[in-house]
Amino acid sequence: MFAKFAKTLNEFFFTTEDQERESYLGKSVDFVDLEHRIHAFEMNHQPITLYSDGAPRN
Repeated sequence: MFAKFAKTLNEFFFTTEDQERESYLGKSVDFVDLEHRIHAFEMNHQPITLYSDGAPRN
């Protein structure tokens, strides 16, 4: 009974967007990744995909 109440209360306070943000940030593997994800979310609310050709840069 308490679990159902807690779930209902959680759904009341957190919207789908909040849940998506928390899920996205929760998937970070370390602190640096978390900072990048926070920055990406603040900039455009979508993850940034970095592309690299693998060529060394001088």
